[in-house]
Amino acid sequence: MDAAWELCRRGLVRPGVKNIGEQAVAETGYSVTEAGRAALAQMDPAALVILQPGSLARTFAGFEQRFGGGFAQRSAEAIRCRNAEAWLGCCSMAGAAAESILLALAIAKTNDEALVVRTYGQSGGRRRVLNLIAGQLDQHRRDTLTTFTNIISLWRDEAAHGRATPLDTANADEALRQLLHMSQWVNREWANLV
Repeated sequence: MDAAWELCRRGLVRPGVKNIGEQAVAETGYSVTEAGRAALAQMDPAALVILQPGSLARTFAGFEQRFGGGFAQRSAEAIRCRNAEAWLGCCSMAGAAAESILLALAIAKTNDEALVVRTYGQSGGRRRVLNLIAGQLDQHRRDTLTTFTNIISLWRDEAAHGRATPLDTANADEALRQLLHMSQWVNREWANLV
């Protein structure tokens, strides 16, 4: 029922109607709306998990042991913001969750949390922490990790500048999709990265 409600809320389906105008008709099933047809025609299979907030939340929760409580909190907040149509909040929290992944990597690599947190807090700290992790990686892994960490710059920095931002559902869904891909890739490559 939660999934059906979420699809209705997003305008992709609506409760089915046997005969328009009849009173007290037993409703069965759902009908795909015009917006739903358009979305299905352009559907990226990776987007299906984004349409299932409970499933996405469980997926992100599965990374808590590796990426820490900060990641779990921020990824859950990103989903809650997405469901509340708080687009900027969703994107910002996705960036913050990606930041937690970067910090978890650096802490695991150095085994010195205080050093990593202190370095990260300094001017240019994000770049230095990324270099600390990526410095000895092969070119492919270095490029992939650098690309993934752009989600931090894009969304976290966007929220920090106090200007109105024209974001919508597509931006929020893309931020969550990027975070999901980053989480999966870093988890898979963990041994090579640390």
